[in-house]
Amino acid sequence: YVKKIFNSKLFITGRYHSVCIAIMLRKPFISLKSNTFKIEELLNDIGINRLRVLDNLNSLDDVIKSDDINCFTESESINIEKYLFNAKNKIEDLFILIKKHL
Repeated sequence: YVKKIFNSKLFITGRYHSVCIAIMLRKPFISLKSNTFKIEELLNDIGINRLRVLDNLNSLDDVIKSDDINCFTESESINIEKYLFNAKNKIEDLFILIKKHL
């Protein structure tokens, strides 16, 4: 599954964890809105254009033609790198803290 996402040019999904994988792989994506706000909040936290989340499939053709969707903007790429760097450090810090208490 991860290999399919990695090899895709533009990934289309409606699932939160698939969006997470696409972000970790730095693959442009479009997501369909789900029944929670997890995807939208993740994009907010990172600083990724919320236009990547569609209310329905009717506008998919128009969105795919947009240059801002088929690749990450420079700003989005910088925000993704910062977010992933910080997340990795937080995870490492957590494991160090856990190890100290074992």
